[in-house]
Amino acid sequence: MKKKIMLLAAALAVTGSALAQSMSVPNPDPAKETKVGSTWEGYIVDARYAKEITGDPETAMKRAAEYSKAMAVKETAFGLIVDGRWMKFDEASNQKAVEYIKSSKVEKGFRVLVQGTLSGDALAVTSIKEAPETLDPSIN
Repeated sequence: MKKKIMLLAAALAVTGSALAQSMSVPNPDPAKETKVGSTWEGYIVDARYAKEITGDPETAMKRAAEYSKAMAVKETAFGLIVDGRWMKFDEASNQKAVEYIKSSKVEKGFRVLVQGTLSGDALAVTSIKEAPETLDPSIN
């Protein structure tokens, strides 16, 4: 009996989810959306540093520009600061960030263009490259 109730509850949950998607109900939490093949422009920083600077977009972007190679040496979890918002990298992308920082000629302020897929709260990076001199408002 319990098994039948659990199966019925699961079926209702799946049906409700499919119905909500078919009705194009917007996701109220943009951090939980999926963006496939998108590009973001921002600053690579480690997770610990990001906790200290997120919030006010202007302040966060200024502080992110101060992030240096010396600060990144022992870190393993990275992400992107975009308009004061933190976007953490998935595990494979963390290694890409380490490789980018090590090979960069820049000593601090790793402003980059990141291409990848945002799924939930993790960004799966396909490429990281240095951003142009000026921020592009059409990206993000």
